[in-house]
Amino acid sequence: MRPPVLLLIACTGVAGCGTASSPQQAPQSGPPAPLVATPAGAEDVVVAKVNGRPVYGSCVQAQSARGATKQQALEQCVDFELLAQHAVAFATDADVVHETRTALVSTVIARDYEDKYNQPTDFGAFWDRALDRNRHRIAHGEARASAYVRFPLAKTASPAEETAARNLATEVAAAVAGERGLMAPHLNEIAERVVAGRAKFEFSLVPPYLNEGGLVEEYAKPLFGISDVGRTWPSAVRSGWGWDVILLTELFPAEKLSPTEIVEKVLPDVKRSYFPLWAAQVAQRLGVAVKIYDDNVPLLEDVE
Repeated sequence: MRPPVLLLIACTGVAGCGTASSPQQAPQSGPPAPLVATPAGAEDVVVAKVNGRPVYGSCVQAQSARGATKQQALEQCVDFELLAQHAVAFATDADVVHETRTALVSTVIARDYEDKYNQPTDFGAFWDRALDRNRHRIAHGEARASAYVRFPLAKTASPAEETAARNLATEVAAAVAGERGLMAPHLNEIAERVVAGRAKFEFSLVPPYLNEGGLVEEYAKPLFGISDVGRTWPSAVRSGWGWDVILLTELFPAEKLSPTEIVEKVLPDVKRSYFPLWAAQVAQRLGVAVKIYDDNVPLLEDVE
């Protein structure tokens, strides 16, 4: 049993303590939880009684562990029991019921889910399916992100248009060939300066791709041939969309996780994803039927 944490607050001033009641109180019900102290174990002794109700030694020990003397701890535990009995009058208060419900749900989640679902075997086949979906995070080759300046060409482009686009791309490629540590915006700025309004070009960022697929070969081959991040392929490249100048912006090394690393990387996401299924299993065990009133849900948009 976890030792109780006591917090005794003296209330002063005009405002007093507590929270204001809401305009519409929820219907009252019985006490949200038992309010009589329980022993920590078979050997927990009664050290005092308040109106016939016991104060246990485990409470005194817990308070002493937080820095109180034995006498101070005893007095705090007696005061806590006194106030607990006084608080019974508020047991059916709407705010108390709500907070108690919230605390109970939090305890269920902590003990029945957070504490019990921490290993791959706890999730059964769900874990295997999660691994299949996350293969790219577990083992992958080198991935590269890039940016490009492109002088676009239609498939029906004339030889003169082809030559003009190639020449402009070659000028830009030459202007950035000696650059180190180049960033994507710099590539765009240099291209604008070189072209000087003679033609329109495209500038775009490309997210990380593996060399095994996702990029056309005309683009992937030079991209994966660039030696360092922040450098460009030394010449213009003809792709299916025009003439490109390609910049390597980020490099993600090949990775193959160990079984321990797989658990560390994948488990947090699996735990979040599995929670709705776990909650549905709880409902099934309890024989609880959930009904959503679809006609009323849109009305919530008007609730402030």
